[in-house]
Amino acid sequence: MLCAADKVVVVPLQMQNSKSEIVGKESILSLSGNGFRPYNHDDTTIIDLNSVGGAVIKRGADPGVKNVMLPISYMSTFSGTEIKLKSLNIEYKSSASGNSISAVILRRTRGSTTSAYHTLIHDTSNYECLAPAGCMEAFTINDNIRILPQLYLTLELTFSSASSSIVIGGVQLVMEHLEKDFCITMCQ
Repeated sequence: MLCAADKVVVVPLQMQNSKSEIVGKESILSLSGNGFRPYNHDDTTIIDLNSVGGAVIKRGADPGVKNVMLPISYMSTFSGTEIKLKSLNIEYKSSASGNSISAVILRRTRGSTTSAYHTLIHDTSNYECLAPAGCMEAFTINDNIRILPQLYLTLELTFSSASSSIVIGGVQLVMEHLEKDFCITMCQ
């Protein structure tokens, strides 16, 4: 499991550990599903927030796949060490067969134009979860690039009907602490 005590470092506001104690360890940034928004302002996608931090997403009146986005901001250095993203975890549940996450796209940005994006994850597998407790999908990030503190997660969702839903419970970024002078390359 990703949150085993020997692998995770919980970093308080006033850090007690030295840099050498956290290098090579992992931290997890957990984000609520409440932050998801429709891809376009005129989209019929319905996003209702639930009381436990998740989002209940329905396609609305217009048929077809729907895209929802989650902007993610984080510090690129943490407690004096560089951060490398290792993986992305998504907690979700489908209300009926045919409701699925049909694409997961995680990008980082270096500016305001489309060409300024660098794709870290582009997975077009079909993820459907009918388990009563929900599911968690993990996506490994293999890029060895310098990560800037602004990421964008896009989920493409497929629905079996206008009233069916997908609940996104939350998203986790698993990060590894690196040496401050660790050299990683910028994407071109």
